[in-house]
Formats: sequence, C-alpha cells, structure tokens
Amino acid sequence: MRLLGRAVLLASVIVVGTVRADCYMHNPRGSNDRNREQNSNRNNANRLFNSQNNAAGGYPWAGDPTLVGQPDPLMFFATSKLRLEWTIQHSCGPYGNAECTLIIQYMNAPASTNLIRDGYPTGPITQRAPGYNMSTFIDPNQNADGTNQIPLPPGFSYATGQQFAANDPYFGTGVDQATLAQNWATFCAGGTVGPYRGVEFGVHESCASYARCRTTSRNQGLYTADQALGGNDASYTRQQANQNRFGLECQEERDYYPYWNPSEWKDIAVLTSNSSWCAYMQAQSQNIMDRYYCVMPAGATALAPITQAACVRSLGTWTRWPNWGLPAPPCIQHATSRDNHLGNDQVEMFAGQPQPVTANYVWTIPASLRGQRFVVRFRYNISATTTDAYADFNSPPGKMTNSALNCQRGAVGANGGGQCSNDLSQTGGPVALYNNPYVLLWNAAQENDGMQHRYLALAVNTAQVGRTFQDRSYVMEVRQDMPKCTGQVINLNVRGKRGNIVQAYPAVEYDWVPNHVQATQQDCFDVQWTGSDFNPAGVAGEGADQTDRHNLVEFQTAGTNPSSPDYAHLIPKWGPSVALFSAADAKMLAYANQSLPACANLVADNGNTNNQYSNCAKLNAAPNTYRHPTLLSFPIGGYVAGTTRNNNFSNRHQKLHIIITSSITTGVWIAIAVVTSIIVASAGACLYAWRRPNSSLGRAVKSLVYGRRAFDGPQPQNDTVKYAGFQDAAPAADPAPGAPAAP
Repeated sequence: MRLLGRAVLLASVIVVGTVRADCYMHNPRGSNDRNREQNSNRNNANRLFNSQNNAAGGYPWAGDPTLVGQPDPLMFFATSKLRLEWTIQHSCGPYGNAECTLIIQYMNAPASTNLIRDGYPTGPITQRAPGYNMSTFIDPNQNADGTNQIPLPPGFSYATGQQFAANDPYFGTGVDQATLAQNWATFCAGGTVGPYRGVEFGVHESCASYARCRTTSRNQGLYTADQALGGNDASYTRQQANQNRFGLECQEERDYYPYWNPSEWKDIAVLTSNSSWCAYMQAQSQNIMDRYYCVMPAGATALAPITQAACVRSLGTWTRWPNWGLPAPPCIQHATSRDNHLGNDQVEMFAGQPQPVTANYVWTIPASLRGQRFVVRFRYNISATTTDAYADFNSPPGKMTNSALNCQRGAVGANGGGQCSNDLSQTGGPVALYNNPYVLLWNAAQENDGMQHRYLALAVNTAQVGRTFQDRSYVMEVRQDMPKCTGQVINLNVRGKRGNIVQAYPAVEYDWVPNHVQATQQDCFDVQWTGSDFNPAGVAGEGADQTDRHNLVEFQTAGTNPSSPDYAHLIPKWGPSVALFSAADAKMLAYANQSLPACANLVADNGNTNNQYSNCAKLNAAPNTYRHPTLLSFPIGGYVAGTTRNNNFSNRHQKLHIIITSSITTGVWIAIAVVTSIIVASAGACLYAWRRPNSSLGRAVKSLVYGRRAFDGPQPQNDTVKYAGFQDAAPAADPAPGAPAAP
C-alpha cells in the first residue's frame, strides 16, 4: 500500500534531545482530559485521550451544572465562521528550530444521541452554595467529578484500565456472550444497564473502533528506536509502549497521519512547517481516499493484518471503508513561533495597525453538520531540524525513518554495534538513537590531552523523540436551521478561565474570540459564550468564587479611532447613547439573561457580596451559557465593547474592537462610478441626438438604433416606419383593394 510506504510518521522521526511540546486549545475550550474537577491539575490523564500535555492545562467543563444526562453546548450555524485558536510550546513554521505538523479534525454524531459525550451526571441535584447547584454522578464506577474512564468488561481479551468486576451480573465473565454484547452496546451508546449509566463516562471514539484497534496488528515497519513494545496490536507505539488505555483511543491512529487504517475523525486543516508535504497529505486524507481493513473469520485469534495480501493469506475479508466525501483539507504553513513559548505568534492588521494574535484557523462549519454534535481535535507533532528524517515528499521512500533504524533495547556506550554505535563518524545517513547515549566525539588518536575528553552525554528519551501532543474540545452542536443573513456569519465567543496569568497558565485569561473584527453591514454576528462553575477555589476574579461569567456592553472612549491604544477612560455607554445594539439587545447582553425577580444593587464591595447570588451587577445570577436569540448586524462605524465584570487589574481588558464598513467594496464603488458615468454620458448624447436628428450624432445614433434603413432611400410601402423625431409612428395601413397607395 502506498499509504503505508509514504505515511507521514508523526511520531517516528529522529531528533536530538527530549521534547516536551504541549498543545492547548483555547477556542473552543480544550479539555486536556478534564471534566468537572475543581483542581489546578486534572484528575485523570487516561480519561478520554492521550494528550501528553502538562496536567495543569485545559479548561473545566462549562455549562449548566444542573442538567442531567446531557451537555449544555455552544450551538453554531452551519456555514458560519468559527475561529479556532491554540498555543504550542515549541517552535513551528518556516525558519524555526523544529519541523512540525498540526492536524485539526472533528468527529460528529446525531444531536439526538449521546454517542459522543463529555460524561454527564444523572443523579440528584445538590447545593454547592446558595444559588449554585449541580447534579451528581451515581454510577458505581464513576467518581464525583466524572473523571473516570469508561470501564470494559473483564472478559474481553483486550480489557485494560478500568473494568467491571469479574462477578458483575451485567458485564462479568459469567454473562453469556449474547447478553453481554447487548448490554455492552447499550452502555457504549450512553444507555443504562442495571445500576450503570453509560452517559456518565466520556466517549469520543466508538467501542467498535477500540475493539478493531486491539485486534489489528500494529505496523511493524515503523521506527521504534530501542523501545520494547509491550504488544503487537495497534494500541502499542514507540511513544506509548505499554498497555495503558486512554479512553477508547487507538494509540497508533493517534501517533500517525495520514493513518492507513480507518479513522472516525474527519480532517479540517493541516498546518505544517514545510509546504512540500501538503500535496501528499491532502491526497492521502480520508476525506477523499478510501481506507481498507481486514475482517478476520469468526473464531480467529490472530491479529488482523494491515495489507490485502496478508489478509487474504489469513482467510480474512479485505473490507472497504468509504472516504468521507468531503473536500481535501486545506494545507498551509503554520505561523513561525519560538521555542518554549505558549503565547501569540501571529500578527493581523486592524485599522492599518498590526495586532498580535494567537495562532488560529478560521473554519467554515460544513453544512453536513446540521443537527449534529461534534468535538474538535488538535494533534501537534514536533521534531528537531537536526536530522533529515522527514526529508520531503519528493524524496525516495528510503529517506523516511523506519524499522531498519531500530536499536537493541538497553544499548549503552558503544555497545549498540553497527548503526546503533554512538560513533558519530557514521553520519552519512540518519543516526539511530537509544536512551541517554554517551556520544563519541573524538577517537583515542584525536584525544591527546591525556584527560579522556572523548564523550558527551545527550539527554535523549526515545519514547519522546518525535512526539505527538493532543487536545480536544468539549461537545458542541450545529443547529438544524440555516442562518438568515445576506453576508457571512461570524461566531463571537469568549476564551479563557478564572484566575490571574499565573493561576490560569497554561490556559489563558478571558478574552473575546475574535477580539478585533472588521466586517460589513451585511455580515451577522452569532454571539454566545459559556462559563464554568468548576474553577479552583480562591483564584483571582470578580463575582462568585469558582465561576466564569461574562456580558457584552458598548464602551465609550475619548478617541474616535477604535484602534487607538488610549483606553484609560473606558466606561460603559448608558441607555440612549448605545449605538452598537438596539435597546432590547443592549439590555439582554448587558445583564446576560439574569432573570431574578429582585437583584441586590448598590451593595458594599466585599467578599460576601461579591459571592452573593443576587448580586446581578456582578452577573452572579447569569446562566453559565449565554446564547443571544438573534443574529446581530451593526451600523457603519468603529466601536469598542467588552465585559464589565472581568476588568480589574489582575484580569483586565476583556475588550472587543469592531469596525463596520459598507458591504460594497472600494472596487465595486469604482465600478459603479464608471458605469454611472457611461450611463450619464450616453443619456446626454441621446438627448442631443433626439433634439438634432439631422446632426452627425443624430444620424449616428439613428444608425445604431435602426440600422442602415435610417439613411437609405424609399423602402417598400408596407415595410416603412414613419418617425417623428425618435417617436415611432404606426405603420401605414394596407390600402383597400383597388385603392391608390398612400403618398
């Protein structure tokens, strides 16, 4: 298979040095394997997927915590523009210190199901604080934060990680196979079996996908360095050599792109440091290319092969998995960023001025997602530029790193032998690596100072060289109805979480996404945001402890230019002075749908009143998720808007800058002016010609309008049209029989 021979080995490339290159999503909110834990660090790195990120990363689950067995998702229009934002720890882009690839994908399922889910409570509501309630998790295998991974029946040959008890009456080893299969299918789909609630466990990849992964052979042509893999199925890779389970994720599929076996993920975009890879990645995308896999005969115990020939030899059925029927993903160069940095790495122009921005990609949500729930996945691969492991996709396959470069486990000093020797005189090709080698820089003849200065130690962990990192969003939804907007629909969201810069890191503080917008009168804004009640206690922020809340009001500024940096005197506009919103929209956005019959106003500014649920001025009674009921379009002008709550000196400037222009571009205005000039000139010429029909212009116009007959001699009687200037007379009537012709 060509796909196997030239696959992009996301996790197999050789680098010098150990890589720790985290990847975090900020819009939409990346979970980093969190759910509802109220900690600085996540509870369980094995809950849903293998992120390889720092445990401090990620955003807690956001939405209404009292909902039972369902999400409280952000809901988008199909065809709308969603700005995806992320940070990556090590460099990327052209001229950086690393080669990188960022793969953005999504997975979807009908909104009427819980086939993909974050893990939702199903138990009774309890009170955390006056006014703040939440539902509880009650599955015997789940914890209070919903962070345990989905358990597997112990009778499954591939059962690892969390499992049901062996004597369980629904999933234990004594349950007959037909009943077990039915119970497992119900539980996997989020249903209830006895006391067990499948919906309480987070699930992205399907149970069938995980079973296929664990019963399929891994690709044994891949580079594994000196790692001793614990098994031969597709859940074992160089980066994840043991049998740890991460939700229902297949580790080989996670580590490699494009993957040769079927994947349940669809491609959004590919961003690389080297555009020469793009043609290959696009051509091999499962969006447009079928995948095949081997279905082994019933009762077979051998792993399913990954090639057609081996499948046939094993009496299996080589089975087609149709492509997704989507366009090939766009492939572009990633913006250049620096090492050891989780911050802005792009510049965008706003009102003629450069603005630093987070790495981003604007995704047009496909119409095929109408009525679907979905999650977004980012995978980030990093490898040093000190080796030619990637080469490029115009090079022969032999330059790709493969199993021929593996080394014996436990090689030390010069004991690797052959290509695994630490003698760097063998640099004619890729240099194989093993853990923490002592590299020979000079031989005995060259080392003549008598101090044995011949070796230097390299800090190399071969499980981490050429490493893939990952983050995923929480569940979101695409509306069934289509937007009613003559322009484009721009999603306006909020990123960030409670805390100052140190407490929030490696997440970010609050901001709008996008926060500098240039649009037209015809464009529409879909305004929505979500916040969590599961932030760590005691971190910096306004309003009730542990909560995120937001609103949107128009601000006034001393200057008229919204790109001006002087915002020292920004205060909200009041009532009639608001120009950006209608009166009804302005109040709804300002108070964020708070519906208390009585609010506590003008209260003392202290910790007790800040936490008081009835303090509407602090937005404490606002729902976690706000969805504006209508699309908004704005009048021409420059505006500054933002949030009143999150604007202290520790968490400040959650501001939004908007410039609205006419929907008609400068080019169109020029074209209109040219056409108008032509029309006016033509009208003037016609008027002159009408008043002076015998002038040269009049005769020319008559020639254009009526052809050569206007200047010819007498025509046949019944074909003659008499003119009064340019007013047509009725044709002469036919003469009566025998009557003389009209003169």
